[in-house]
Formats: sequence, C-alpha cells, structure tokens
Amino acid sequence: MYDQSIYVTGHRQPDTDCVASAIAYAAYKRALGFDAKPAVLGQMNPETRFLLKKFGFEDPETLDDARVRLDQIELDSPISISGDTSLLEAVRVMDENGREALAVTDGDWKIRGWISRSDISRLSLTDTMTSASLLKETPASFFARAVNGVIVYDDPMMELNGQVSIVTAATKKSLRHYEVKNRIVIVGNEESVQEQLIEKGAGLLIVVWAKKIDSDVLEAARAHHCPVIISGYGATNTSRYIFLAPPVSMIMQTSVTSFFGYEFADDALKKSSRTRFRTFPVVNGDRRLTGYATRYHLMNYRNRRLILVDHNEFSQSVKSVEKAEILEVIDHHRIRDFSTPGPIHLRNETVGATTTIVATMYRENSVPIPPAMAGLMLGGILSCTLNLQSPLTTDRDRRTCNILAALADVDLEDFAREMFSVSWNIEGKTAEDLLDLYSRYYDFGEYRVRMARVLIPDRSFMTEDPERIQEELEAYTKEQRLDFCALVFVSILDNGCIYFLAGSRAEWAVEALPVRDLSDHSMTEGVGAFFMQTVPALQEAFVRNG
Repeated sequence: MYDQSIYVTGHRQPDTDCVASAIAYAAYKRALGFDAKPAVLGQMNPETRFLLKKFGFEDPETLDDARVRLDQIELDSPISISGDTSLLEAVRVMDENGREALAVTDGDWKIRGWISRSDISRLSLTDTMTSASLLKETPASFFARAVNGVIVYDDPMMELNGQVSIVTAATKKSLRHYEVKNRIVIVGNEESVQEQLIEKGAGLLIVVWAKKIDSDVLEAARAHHCPVIISGYGATNTSRYIFLAPPVSMIMQTSVTSFFGYEFADDALKKSSRTRFRTFPVVNGDRRLTGYATRYHLMNYRNRRLILVDHNEFSQSVKSVEKAEILEVIDHHRIRDFSTPGPIHLRNETVGATTTIVATMYRENSVPIPPAMAGLMLGGILSCTLNLQSPLTTDRDRRTCNILAALADVDLEDFAREMFSVSWNIEGKTAEDLLDLYSRYYDFGEYRVRMARVLIPDRSFMTEDPERIQEELEAYTKEQRLDFCALVFVSILDNGCIYFLAGSRAEWAVEALPVRDLSDHSMTEGVGAFFMQTVPALQEAFVRNG
C-alpha cells in the first residue's frame, strides 16, 4: 500500500480562504484526473465551519506531518507462526512466502518471539550437543510431524538424551556394538532388530520403510516406555528432518526490535540502521502484528506529495514540509523562503484572495463550478478581502464574486452579512482562545512571532475590557516564549484596526504600525488588510533593530 494521493493544503491556523482554496483546488485537480485530497493544518474557525455546513462539505483531513507513517506505506503481510511450530515447519512457511524471518505470535497476534532463517541455519552448523539439548526436550508428536510420520505408540514416560543413532543396516548380531540408551534410534523394517533396540533402552524408535509394527515390538515398547513412529521418508531424509523437529519456542529470540505503525518511516529507517536485522515486525497500538517492514521498504518509501495553497513560507506550512514532494504552489502572498529541489508549477498573483486564483483556473480550463462549490469559494474571497473592502481587493476579486454568487444563487450582500455574523461572536473568549483560532506564526529570523486577526463588524462589538485583553496577551506571550505577539481586531464597517501588542520586541513593532505606543487601543482607520499590509513592514523593523 502506497498513498499516491496529492494533498492540497493551506497554512497553519487555517482561515476561510485557505480552506476554501484547498477544497476547491483539490476538486479541480480531480476533475483533471488526479487523485487529490484537501487537507487542513489545524482547527478551523467558526466562520469556515459555518460555510462547510451550509454548502454540505465534509471536514478536510487534518494533516499533522508531511512524512508518512509505517502504516501508510507498503509492508509485507503479517504472516506469523505460533511457538509450537516446529523448526522445519517454520522453514517451509518462510520458503512459501519468501521470508527470511517470522514473528512468533500468540492467539491474539501479539509478538512473543522472533525466528530467522539464520537462527535455524546456525543450529545446523553448531556442535551436536546444542541440537541434543533441544531434541531431549522435544515431544514425540513433533518428531512425527517432522518426518511426515505416524505415532504407532506414545508413552508419557519417554526419556531422551537428545543423541541420534542410525542402525538401518544393523543385524541382530551386530547390535551388541551399539549404545542406544535413551537415544533417538532410526531403524529399518527388521522386527527382531526393532525389539532388541527397545530392550537395549532406546528412548524413541523411528522406523523407516515400514507400513506397520509387529505386535511383539509394540509389547516391548510398552514395557520399556519407548514410543514408536513410522516415518514417511527414507533413512536419509528422516535423519535430516528430525534435527528440525523442536518447536521454535526453544530457540526463538525474545528480545524483538519492532516498530509501531504510527512511527514515521524515516525515523524507523534511522533506527533500523543501528541493528544488523533486515526485517522488522510492525505492530498497532495494541501491540498486535500488522505487517513487516524490510530495509527495502524503509529505503524506498516516498513522503507525501503536496500542493500548497494560500502560502509559500515553510514556517507556515505542515511540519516537515521540506521532506515532502511539493508539486505546486497557488498563492497571493509575497514569496519569502520558498525553495524546491526541482521545478514546480508556481502561480502567484496580486489579487485579494487565493480562492480568486483558483476560480480563475476553473474558468481557464472550462471546468464547471457546482453551486455548492461556488458558494464556498465566494465565502473564501469575501473573508480574505473583508467583504471586498480590503485595500488589496482587485477588480478581478469583485468580478469573480459576482460570478460565484450567480452560480451559487445567493444575494451577495445577504450572504456576506450571514457569513460574517458567525465570526463576530467573541463574547467570553480569552486572548488565548482568539489566538488559537485566528493566529499564524511568522518567521522573522531568530525571533518567534505570532499574530492574529479577529474580525468584528464595528467598534461597538469591542465590549471587552482592553486592560484584561492586554494582560491575557502578555501572559500568553510569556508562557509561549514569544518575542512578539499581536492580537488585532479588524472592523469590517469601520475599515480599521484595534491593536494589542506584547513581547520583548513589541517596541520595535510600534515603529511599523500606526499606533502611538503599546497602550494605544484606539481604532486606527484605513488598515483593513492587516497581514498583507503590515507583515513586510514589521519584518523590516525587526531586521533594522535586530
């Protein structure tokens, strides 16, 4: 399984423009034959949620990281064996499935051990005393399974020392030279020889080239507590396979290097490089086996493929975006620190909203815009341009809004009033609540900066105590160890802002903003597009003072 989807995502702290752009552009790419999905990078604000519900859209997938997890890449299937599987059966399972190692699991698929082909091979190459220590503890039923045989007689009082004797060519006369006490003895179909071996103390008799066992032999076996097995193979294969009769639980490794499915593939690759193993079991949160990751899987996976909308700065994008395969960028902001290892499709235009660019691409390529999609896109443009009052609003934004309103069959003025009424409710919300809903992080070199824009219809909605908001903002800035934090209330009808500033570098911001000092919480006229207008000036002030 390899996720080949293209994820279309806006910036962190998603606003309506970036969410509408992501949903609309993902649908546009699907119409062109691509497997594209919209995504968001955090909690959506009430305004955006209102529009999604109004027009019947599901919430986009939340993307936490551009890297892929192990449970999102192709893995080998979760074949396993139990602890009472014989070594020979384990080898056969490996051969049938092309595996070099297998997890040993219980009935609940939880890993109890690990057995590899090299573990079994080492057993064959070591001193016979190692094998003897295993064979002496192996039940008769395992020997029967190993030699494809039948237990003719079993005895709970069987005693084995683990050593093996092959006496298939022996005669009754020559048996006096054999020491078979408590040994596993492979014998031919000579009844007198079988009986004498039992009387000499053989621990287990495995008979080759026989279809049945004489009653006198069975009587002797009962008297001397010696189980008897008829082998399904000849002497050579019987002698080979009995050494693989012990259960894997006797030699399996109990310390197993495994990964959780939610671990990132690149983290697993780093961990795997510190071990000598080439295959690793992958488990879920309940520690049940879900598959195997091999070095091949870990060295050939691909991180997510992304299309960035309404942003291009990595500091505002999904975590680990630098490790993703970025295919396109559709944006209306300045281009700051954006770079890719190869060429991509980049569309950056001087319009008031990214959704305007997306709507233009629909029309350029004759892709129909359904009514619900038109309504959502209209909301994205109106939100970003502050109901077309932002100084950055262009004629194309206005024309596009008129087209989308007609397609969605809504009255533009009534629709705007309904949409903005949702985001105006700030009663009871703390400064931290508003920052969590509306803020963005910015990269001003070494300085940690966070700014939030909160829409209000007019200054009469600022019923909250300015001193309380300032105190909460300063406490939040200190707790988050920010160098600068701004909470700005933007009035739609007044076309102005009320600024709250905090942080050790707030004095620098005063140089770039139309405020007299840090205690100035009056309405500043004519500053509607806070982020687009003030971020470059703020950055310049930080560079100049820093």
